[in-house]
Parts: sequence; structure tokens; C-alpha cells
Amino acid sequence: ITTTVLGEGARHLTRAGARAGDEIFVSGTVGGAALGFALLERGERDLAGAAPFVERFADPRPRIALGLALREKATSAIDLSDGLSSDLGHVLAASHVAAEIDLAALPFAPDHHRLAALLRLDPIEQALSGGEDYELLFTMPAGTRAPDGTTRIGKIIPGEGTLEIVLADGSRRPASMHGHDHFPG
Repeated sequence: ITTTVLGEGARHLTRAGARAGDEIFVSGTVGGAALGFALLERGERDLAGAAPFVERFADPRPRIALGLALREKATSAIDLSDGLSSDLGHVLAASHVAAEIDLAALPFAPDHHRLAALLRLDPIEQALSGGEDYELLFTMPAGTRAPDGTTRIGKIIPGEGTLEIVLADGSRRPASMHGHDHFPG
């Protein structure tokens, strides 16, 4: 099934508005849909605590109300369909900026790390490249009050299309901006 929606809006958010100094936020939690998919793929949907992750993958809930509320505050926005690093990469490319993400700030649902460990999966990798979360990643000028239910995970920095990860010890490393590929090959 293919759906196309056309329309006009008074003010809409794009990927191209992020500026150096803006803060990066994400709604909800990250990596949950990727964990849900892994649980289904491995036949482990009945593990204690697995149901919310399976539901997260099977029945995503787009953040429409939040998106509408962000129209007057955010400088850029994108939904997390291909993974945080990949989708943030789209914002960075369109805005001609770079970013740094604080790994310790990434919001995870309860039981995520425990279930990922049982499946021998890296929850950070799930968050960065798993996709299908359909949360909103957005940028706002520093000091702007973020909406409830969102988490500051980093900031936009001068540069062109690069992403740095800040580790718990304060060290930094470049991040790959790969995620779900709709057209592998």
C-alpha cells in the first residue's frame, strides 16, 4: 500500500533550520522498536518485560501533537524512522552543521538494557541505528524550554555533516551515521 498526502500549512518544520549553538532533543525513548523487532525475530516475545517493546515495533505512535507544538519553537525536526544517527545525519546535511551527542543522556525505556543483554545486543547501537521508533528529534535555540516528555541529548556545533559521540568519561569519537536502509543493495 502506498499513500501520498498533499497539503499546505501555515508553518512547517524542516530538516534545514538547525544552527550552531542549538540544542538537540528527542521525544520519548530510543531503540525500543529495534529491540521489539529483535525479540520477534528471535522468538522471544514472551520474555518478562518484552511486551512493550514488541508493541512499540508493531504499533508505532507518531508524535503529531508534539510536532504541532514545536512549530513555533524548534529550528528543525525529523522523525526517527531510520535510527537516531542516520536521521540526525539528514538534519546535519540539510542544515550544513555538525553535532555532538551525549550517550549518557539517551533516554531508554525500563528493561531495555536488561532485555538487550539477554539477546546479546548493544542498546546504544539499537538507539543510534535501529530505526522505527517514530519519535521526534528536533533542535531548539539554547535556553529554550523544551516540551515535557523530551530529553536534551546533545548540541549542534560548527562543522559540516559530522557527528561526534561524547562517552561517559568525556572522551569523544566520531559516529557513523548509518541506519535502516530502505533500498539495500
